[in-house]
Amino acid sequence: MERISGLERARADRAADRSWVARDRLHGVFAANPTSQEVLELLGRVSFEMGDLPEAGRYWYLTETDNEEARLANAAFEKRFGSNPHAVVHSIPLKAPISVYPPLVQDRLAALRDAVSRDKAASGFLSWSDKGEWLTSEAKPRPKPPKPHGKVPNVVVGVLVSFTVGVWVIGVVTIVRL
Repeated sequence: MERISGLERARADRAADRSWVARDRLHGVFAANPTSQEVLELLGRVSFEMGDLPEAGRYWYLTETDNEEARLANAAFEKRFGSNPHAVVHSIPLKAPISVYPPLVQDRLAALRDAVSRDKAASGFLSWSDKGEWLTSEAKPRPKPPKPHGKVPNVVVGVLVSFTVGVWVIGVVTIVRL
């Protein structure tokens, strides 16, 4: 039996006028292929057809799509966030270094990066540590979170497990006696 890809299923759902299902499938495909221009374009298209212009603009922001619909969607997307470049950075689904996107998108992201760098007043809204590594040409590995020190967490877990097992044993004994 031939296996059908998520992208093909999303296209079939869109053709069958099941836009919500198509958009859900495309989100799954996007998670596996976050820089695919085809997936980003189709997510923008489906969102636009559903009447969600800001969402369409959010995905088309990372594509070279340039038509009247894309301009309307991008305007709605930008209107949603006003002139706050930090909010734009926070909302776009940027999951890879700039260098993997098409040249037009690279220019758009570089301009956004520069706007964030210039906007010192809102720098507390979003720090570059959140998405900054993606706005450079090279991605850097994220630091590992600190591990809890000492024996306290182990003792707490041990007490909770012992309590749970004790309650379970009492329950089993009670049921057996009935």
